[in-house]
Amino acid sequence: WIFTSEEGEELRIYANFLSERNQGITALFSGEDRKGYRYILVSTEEDVRILNQAIRENLKAKGGGSARMAQGSLPASQMEITSFLEKYRTKI
Repeated sequence: WIFTSEEGEELRIYANFLSERNQGITALFSGEDRKGYRYILVSTEEDVRILNQAIRENLKAKGGGSARMAQGSLPASQMEITSFLEKYRTKI
């Protein structure tokens, strides 16, 4: 996962660029810690809806998408997101 200052279409382009060079799911988070984050999940080989659902359930995110790309927003801090993703990664 990556925290970045990219936004909008630039965030999507960056996510697609990284997913073509990465195995598994690429997760990018953009925004300010105090206000929460926008996020995008992409993968060329895995169904990102599974991780997106876990993010929605555990971090109160709002968003959706397809098997290869999901996006949304969440009111969590960088610390909360990182902690969740570390725990999630060890479960899979």
